[in-house]
Amino acid sequence: MNRWRVVLFLVAVAAVAWIFAVGPYREMSTLFAPRAPFDEVPATSASEARDILARIGLAGRDLVRTHLLWDIGTMIANAVIVWSLLRAALPANRLGGLVAVTLACVPMLLDGIENFAIARVVAGWEAPQRAWVDIARIVTTGKLVALAVAAAAFLVAIVVRITAKLHASRRHRPQPRHPNARAVSTTLD
Repeated sequence: MNRWRVVLFLVAVAAVAWIFAVGPYREMSTLFAPRAPFDEVPATSASEARDILARIGLAGRDLVRTHLLWDIGTMIANAVIVWSLLRAALPANRLGGLVAVTLACVPMLLDGIENFAIARVVAGWEAPQRAWVDIARIVTTGKLVALAVAAAAFLVAIVVRITAKLHASRRHRPQPRHPNARAVSTTLD
């Protein structure tokens, strides 16, 4: 892995850690308890979204809006982390780079769409439109699937890389002599 990629990776990890430590994530989890926040487990219907948003009140809805703003930083940092890991594991060619960028950007794009849909649901919380609730639910599922695909691609690339190195080291190792093979004398009788 290039040095600048390592630095970028470490900065992104530190950013995510800082965002989770300082941002509204803990408050969001407490606010939505016993259920998870919308961006983890979206509402399944407009009436469920309305009931949840009514229960958390104005301060809770403001916290959701704040969370969506903080989530922009998380989206970018997560994309950098995914890209860095995939770039290190995948072949260092054009296709490896394209796969890494795609698998990093798709979850980020879906997360952005999800945040927009959640913002629309929160904005019209008294009578949320079913379409926005459905979009949030579908896109959240897509985001999680895209992240799972990226994780699987990373693991497969690591396994392929390790097995290729093992095979390469076996090819360059001198083969042991067969026990029945005759030793050839290098001295003349």
